[in-house]
Amino acid sequence: MLPYGASVIPNDETVAMLSQMEPTQSMPVFDTSRLEDKIESKFNQLADVVKNKKEIHLNITEEGMWLAVQNGTNYTKYVNKKILN
Repeated sequence: MLPYGASVIPNDETVAMLSQMEPTQSMPVFDTSRLEDKIESKFNQLADVVKNKKEIHLNITEEGMWLAVQNGTNYTKYVNKKILN
């Protein structure tokens, strides 16, 4: 519902008004280079976090225990046999 006193521009008048506008008037142009640089920087930081994340895997069984530590692309494995008697 429109407020009292509001007017509606008919479709044919709207189309005529839009066709008279210059292309640069109808769509504002924004400089997005700073935003793109910031997004790229954040994605690079995210890639570094994923690439260099540290994971620890621990497995304890009746046969013994092993611990594997992954730090980025490096793996270190610790083994302890027969810790349970």
